[in-house]
Amino acid sequence: LPLLSSLERDRLLIEWNDTSAAYASDKCLHTLFEEQASRTPDNIAVVYEGSELSYAELNKRSNQLAHYLIEQGVKPDSLVGLCLDRSLEMVVGIMGILKAGGAYVPLDPDYPEDRLRFMLDDTQAHIVIGQASIATDLSLFDERCQDRPELVLLDEPEQLEALSFYPETNPDTSALGICSDHLAYVIYTSGSTGKPKGVCVEHKSVGNRLLWMQRQYPLSDKDIILQKTPYSFDVSVWEFFWFFLSGAKLTVARSGQHWDTDYLSSVISSEGVTVLHFVPPMLGAFLSNVDLKSLSSLRHIFCSGEALNPSYMHAVLESGHSTQIHNLYGPTEASIDVSYWDGTICLSDHSTVPIGRPISNTQLY
Repeated sequence: LPLLSSLERDRLLIEWNDTSAAYASDKCLHTLFEEQASRTPDNIAVVYEGSELSYAELNKRSNQLAHYLIEQGVKPDSLVGLCLDRSLEMVVGIMGILKAGGAYVPLDPDYPEDRLRFMLDDTQAHIVIGQASIATDLSLFDERCQDRPELVLLDEPEQLEALSFYPETNPDTSALGICSDHLAYVIYTSGSTGKPKGVCVEHKSVGNRLLWMQRQYPLSDKDIILQKTPYSFDVSVWEFFWFFLSGAKLTVARSGQHWDTDYLSSVISSEGVTVLHFVPPMLGAFLSNVDLKSLSSLRHIFCSGEALNPSYMHAVLESGHSTQIHNLYGPTEASIDVSYWDGTICLSDHSTVPIGRPISNTQLY
């Protein structure tokens, strides 16, 4: 027997899922970046510990890396490892891999070596973008290993000099056969079933997610996003890519200190950060130790990763600060997030914070 009336059924299946929205489904992520770099070449794109790259400089350096990777055989859907601490080089590496047609595979140097070795074996990645300091610390990159992948060390002077001879121009995406159906990244899940599993995500899927976010929460070239999520988690994807849709700036947090509330508060204040993400437990710790009103630049706080405690949302709403808080939800397999809830009102009648409604071109049941 049907449990829903025809009106309820229509609302559930059609009205609430009327999310169709036009977006550049044929464009790759690096193409969107290149278009912005041509519009705002002199804007600062990325900042880390006092060093910075303009859009033009980031485009140039990632182009040189891409041309090198293409020469080494990287092509559409090639999986390329990325094993670095948070840095300017991390952003150059990600963009260079995409421009070559490859998909980046985060290899967090803090992971146990057995897990890293499994991921390298599973992806068959024959090239890893890394740093000299990390390469010497991990035995799987030892020159004596027979199956050691080729290392491209972006902080090594000889490697940088070699890359400087490669073209600064954008690789020809169409000539290389790169399209938005190809993979952008492969992120491994935590492995709750025993072994981690690589989740493969295409350019167009991430593009839809990013362009929805820009429509829902428009950034301008005055905005500054804090990149603090470990790049082995999919939340980092929108941190790495959203900023360039508007010519905004990405401030990269120091590795190992994304749990330090004093450090985060200092960076937000000194850099004028306007947008950042917290997993709910970290938001709770942050609110307990930091006076939100002292962080005048903040415009948006996004939460995801697990259920958002209503008390944290109330604390933000009742702080007297104009910061808006948003709850996002989604599995890695569905391109980061699939639903959103804007916490603009106190939820006095709710014991939980809803995961909300579907984002563009997404249906929920």
